[in-house]
Parts: sequence; structure tokens; C-alpha cells
Amino acid sequence: MENFIYGAHMSIARGFVKAAEMTHEEYRTNAMQIFLKSPRGRHEKEISESDTAAFRSYCQSHAIRFVVAHCSYLLNFTHDMSKDIWPLDSLVSDLKNIHRLGGIGVVLHIGKYLELEAQAACRYLAVNIAEIMHRTAAENNWVILENTAGQGTEIGWQLAELEKIFKEALQQHPRIRFCFDTAHAFAAGYDLRDAKGVAQVFGEFAARFDLDRLALIHFNDSLKDLGSRVDRHANLGQGKIGKEGMLAVARFAIEHKIPMILETPEDDKGSHLPDLEVLRGWLA
Repeated sequence: MENFIYGAHMSIARGFVKAAEMTHEEYRTNAMQIFLKSPRGRHEKEISESDTAAFRSYCQSHAIRFVVAHCSYLLNFTHDMSKDIWPLDSLVSDLKNIHRLGGIGVVLHIGKYLELEAQAACRYLAVNIAEIMHRTAAENNWVILENTAGQGTEIGWQLAELEKIFKEALQQHPRIRFCFDTAHAFAAGYDLRDAKGVAQVFGEFAARFDLDRLALIHFNDSLKDLGSRVDRHANLGQGKIGKEGMLAVARFAIEHKIPMILETPEDDKGSHLPDLEVLRGWLA
């Protein structure tokens, strides 16, 4: 299917080209997400020109159509960074490196309010994103905001809240896109268990943002119940969303040519292949 763009989050422990080879040869998919460095550390990974050239060449030769990065889990752009600019530097580095690798952009969680008022957090977000956009103007790739499950003071777990933040702080940036995580949305209270619910949720997204802003879907079942506000992913068809809802999401994604990336639990071999086979079986 021409519109079927899908894959999984891939480890780069054995190198970028190996991750691409696994995507194409073992998983038989055409999309992938990667970390460009440890998601829970501050160490920057050096990426050589030979690595970037080999990766881009492999992806082009083997019809890997969509590559995206996910930034560090430590980033929070809703506070004053004048005393520690590492989060800004980290995201700028990721945007520059994924551009070198031929990817579309970087997925990030906006952050947490922590002790701040919502209005102050939004002001800091606007300033910080503007700085990132300025420093990556040459790359001209996407900053992709992911909806959250709503744990603690997480920002962006309700579409209405995301819309408010977008319109107040980010709408002027044409490079802003969104990633819709199905497990996060379900935990946040969006019922995706059947085709009707899926149509309603994506209809709301389209009304608030327009589907052109939806860069990808994180295609995950949810281990926790509807409205639990707990972020725990489950294997396809084995969670609280279930087959009917996940299949409806997949059909929606294919209809609108939106890439799907699995972040489901790996099997005992460290592979997403069983879930990818489940998805292909559903669509057969």
C-alpha cells in the first residue's frame, strides 16, 4: 500500500546503518525513529560524515521513506534557561544531526509546569522555541510536539490545552508539527477503543490544528485504563485499547498517509517484529 508508512523505534547501539538494515531486512518496514544520544543523559554522541552518508545512502536505496528522532527525556522548555542552556543546545544538536541523516525532525515532550503558573510556563516556552527555531533556520526541519499522558504536571495531555499553547506561543512557527501517541491519549481520557471513538478523537485534532500538522502517530496500545493518566505502553491488541481501536487508528493513518511508529514493549530478543506481524495480519 502506497500510503502505508510504518516502522518502530530502533536502537542505534550497533550504528545507524545497522538500525536501517534491521528496519528494511528484518522488520520489512519503511519508517523508523531513533535516539541520537542517550535519552537520559547529557553526553553528546559524535556522528561522523561517513556515518551520515552511509545511512542516507542505505535509506534512499531501500525505500525507507520516513526517519525521525526523539529527543532526550530530560528536556523541559517551559522554564527559564538562562542559567542552564543545555536543553536548548541538546535539541538544536538533535535537529542539526537528524537533518544530516536525512530525517524529518525531532519529537519532544513540551515539559512540565512544575511550580510555575501556566501563563509563565507558556511565555518561557515561546521564548525557548523561538531561540531553537533561530538556531536551526538553515536545517528548516520540524519540531514535533508529542501529546502526553498527563502524569504529574505534564503539559500537553489535553488537545484543548495543546491548542491553547500552540495559538498563544507557537502558531507563528511553520515548522511546528505534532506527534499523536495513542497510549498517551487513551491514558489522558480519549477513548480509542472503537472506530467511532477514533473518528471523534482525530476529528477533534483536525478541528483544532488541521491534519497537515500531524507528522506521525506513535502506535502503542495502553497497559493502563482510560483516563488513568499513567504512561505505560502495551503490545498491540494486548492492552486496554485493543484490536478494534488500534486497527481503526491504523486505517486512519493509512488513509491520510500519516507514518506510524511503534514504541511497544520488545520481545525477549529485543525485537518489535511480533507486533509488526500483528499489525500486518490485521490489515491483510
